[in-house]
Amino acid sequence: MQKKKLTAKVVGKNIQYYRNQRGLIQAELGILAFGYSPEQKNAAHTLISKFETGRQEPKATELANLISVLGINCKQLFDLTIEIIPAKSKKRDIHPSVKSADLY
Repeated sequence: MQKKKLTAKVVGKNIQYYRNQRGLIQAELGILAFGYSPEQKNAAHTLISKFETGRQEPKATELANLISVLGINCKQLFDLTIEIIPAKSKKRDIHPSVKSADLY
């Protein structure tokens, strides 16, 4: 059980790290990876938040979608050596693939 929780936390922190590296907010990543509509931004944000905090483990198909959108490989997702540096919150342009600017 402890190993499963550790894996979920590692994967979650790495999702957060690569999401921040790509300049995406949680709602954008959920929309891009899982096909949520901009109107479903709260659900998209909640799902990614659960993954990043380790409260929910992504299923294999969800991992595949995240890997694809983040432009990483499986090894990077399970990397234990990534040090998370908190991202500074700031308003910025919305990812061009997301059609709504009302995500904040």
